[in-house]
Amino acid sequence: MGLNASCGEQIKIEKKFITNKVVLDEGTNKISFPIEHMGESHIFSIEQIIALFLVKLKEFYDTANISVTDGIVFTIPSYASNVERQSLYDAIEIAGLKCPRIINESTSIALNYGFFKRKDFTKEKAKTVVFVDFGHCKTTITVAQFWPEKVKIVCHHSDRNLGGRDFDYVIMEKLGGEFEKKFGCDPREQPRCVLRMMEGIEKARKILSADKEAGINVDFLLEEEDLVRSLKRDEFEEMVAPCIKRFETLLTETIALSGLTSEDIDSIELVGDATRTPCIQETIKAVFGKEECSRTLNALDTVCRGACLQAAILSPTYNVAAFNVEDYNSLPISITYTFADKPDAPKMMTLFDVGTSFPVTKSLSFKNKLGNMNLLIHYQEGSKLMQGLPLQLANYTIKEGKMKHSDKGSKAEFIIKVENSIHQIAYLQSA
Repeated sequence: MGLNASCGEQIKIEKKFITNKVVLDEGTNKISFPIEHMGESHIFSIEQIIALFLVKLKEFYDTANISVTDGIVFTIPSYASNVERQSLYDAIEIAGLKCPRIINESTSIALNYGFFKRKDFTKEKAKTVVFVDFGHCKTTITVAQFWPEKVKIVCHHSDRNLGGRDFDYVIMEKLGGEFEKKFGCDPREQPRCVLRMMEGIEKARKILSADKEAGINVDFLLEEEDLVRSLKRDEFEEMVAPCIKRFETLLTETIALSGLTSEDIDSIELVGDATRTPCIQETIKAVFGKEECSRTLNALDTVCRGACLQAAILSPTYNVAAFNVEDYNSLPISITYTFADKPDAPKMMTLFDVGTSFPVTKSLSFKNKLGNMNLLIHYQEGSKLMQGLPLQLANYTIKEGKMKHSDKGSKAEFIIKVENSIHQIAYLQSA
């Protein structure tokens, strides 16, 4: 979501795992997908495709007589930037749905965990929990602290390109090379063959979570030749060692980012299918210095349950016990402004630093000013932003205001309010 032509590196990574053709919409400079429908060619943006899915989803709700008038809470990875969040919000609006909040996936997990365990927490000392979400395509480590009445997100730290599919892709490259050497044809060049290989490898990887050895069998893979291969757990771990090293680095960086020590952490919760891999569990225990990791959450629906709970909390229809969420802003947001009388004297300041909670509104007042301001909301240079995504979030031109007749002769004060919204989308609230 939100990717453009400048995000070449990320697009290249994603193309390894998809079979759809990707094109550039010259009008919007965003990636789109050409589709044939009823004999006609169409080009749809990612926002339109998500909106089509959401429209179909709404039909299921209508069929089941479930009202969505209060809106649906959507989740998004915590590393998503302003552009990616706005892209999802645009898709929601295209589908004609209401969204009271776009919540971070890891925050949703923490909310689901904390709300139903709040009786186990004390006001005197917070319980510190690390959530390791190692999923299909990304990994996020979240540190959260819990009290009976609230959860505070200490930090999020992610690798958007480290997941179970990366393990499968490494194995697929290895097996594809062996197949080519044996039969003289390369299945890695055929999208259908790649999908079949990835499916078989994923099954074998899951078997290796419990067994020492697994078989990979793909009948008639290419040119009527079969792929038959036995994969041992030791061989698997050796092949994915670079991925494990990246994961270990991510865990170490999270501890440093949180400002905590291993002794401060009370428990570790594993979420995501890939956390069942034994070498992943051993790496977690080694880095955090813990003997055991917990799995008290259902990895398949914990994000959804947290989002449903957030929807109930925000809805006036339900009476839900008070449980506050102090979320974590992952990217520093600044403003740069100039006045018309001094266009060559821009001033910059950070409004929402890393780690600040949201939603929050900041007010700035300027004595003896009536407006005539150019305001730019942007990320700071050097922010951990995906290559190609814009630093600029919004640009406003504020015209000169007029004083009322009764106020003429008095001193003027110009006030602007900038909000980092509940969706973690920054904008000018008022001027």
